Amino acid sequence: MSPKDNPTKKSSRRGRALQKDMKPMSSARGESRLQPRPDHPIRDVELFAWLGADELGSGEIGLKQALMPAGRMPLVAVKRYKMESAAIVDAMQMQAEVYGKKIRLCRFVFAEVLVETPAGGDEP
Repeated sequence: MSPKDNPTKKSSRRGRALQKDMKPMSSARGESRLQPRPDHPIRDVELFAWLGADELGSGEIGLKQALMPAGRMPLVAVKRYKMESAAIVDAMQMQAEVYGKKIRLCRFVFAEVLVETPAGGDEP
């Protein structure tokens, strides 16, 4: 079976080329992971997301969604101003009032790469 037929098998030259800028790093469980070099642009990315408790009482915290013309969309962006737009803030306030649950805009910063696709270039 060729690497193209077997998605679990690492590709040859392409996979090695993509990993050249990555360095091995151990996770909390002692697993070896490949991490971007210190100056890689992914380290500067911040994600902004609206999070809140499940409205049905499961106790789970999750991403909030907004109803858009295209359907429901999870509220996550790399630009803070997009998540702070008046329409989104109003929608989150309305959800909080209807369900009686706090909803918070949260910021996430890069910690580590958990999984990386073997295909594709590494430059932005």
